[in-house]
Amino acid sequence: MQSTAFGGRRLGGVASPSGKDYLSFSVTLQNGSKSSIDLSMVSLSCPDGADEIFDTDAGFSGNPDTHVLPGKSGSWKAACVFTKTARSAQIGIMPMDTSGSGWYRTAIFSGQVQ
Repeated sequence: MQSTAFGGRRLGGVASPSGKDYLSFSVTLQNGSKSSIDLSMVSLSCPDGADEIFDTDAGFSGNPDTHVLPGKSGSWKAACVFTKTARSAQIGIMPMDTSGSGWYRTAIFSGQVQ
């Protein structure tokens, strides 16, 4: 996952939730398995249990509704409610394996926010 700088603005009335400060970032999932990964089944864990932001005008539409073949990657923009004063974040990403061969491990990303 690649993180971008703190968004710093409040989301408008079309966002859910609206009127909140947020942290935006890019998620890139590289499929190193032998099965395709359904990106619509990837779970995102925002810092401190905060809500994920959904705002199509800002490009935060949730996970793409597509599959990533073995050896390929998929990317999307995401955002979580996040206060301007917070200086660190921890985000978890967990793809779910629906092929019956098991579950993938959660990838946890943490660091300072600029």
